[in-house]
Amino acid sequence: MDMNLGTAPAGDVITANLDLIERYGLVAGPLILVTLFMGWLPVAVSLKTRGLGAMMMIGAIVMSRYWTTPAMLEAKAAMGVRLEHMEPSHPLVEQFQSFHLIGSSLMLLHLVVCFFMLIAAVRSSRPRRSFGGIEL
Repeated sequence: MDMNLGTAPAGDVITANLDLIERYGLVAGPLILVTLFMGWLPVAVSLKTRGLGAMMMIGAIVMSRYWTTPAMLEAKAAMGVRLEHMEPSHPLVEQFQSFHLIGSSLMLLHLVVCFFMLIAAVRSSRPRRSFGGIEL
């Protein structure tokens, strides 16, 4: 497979890097969870929502790594020819597309949860202003 970015179709580039991305997620997810509790528990901040968010991110990457990605790669391998050369109504193409949609949805879920966790972290790290007193 030619991995020259100038000639490789986008799907080949993504497939080649998907394993690396998923491995990173499997390591980073639990680290995020551990640092979340180690860093925020001493500050006495409620971590239920953030803990749930971290668990959702870990769940999304685990489902991608062990369910959707293998199913997509299996469908691609069974095709025998490039996806572009297959009939769109072929069962393997439909299988690939359905798992691709699920995988993309998991990635979107991961990014949205990450975005909201970032906002929550910034909001809780700012000092609260009181409206009744003078701040120096």
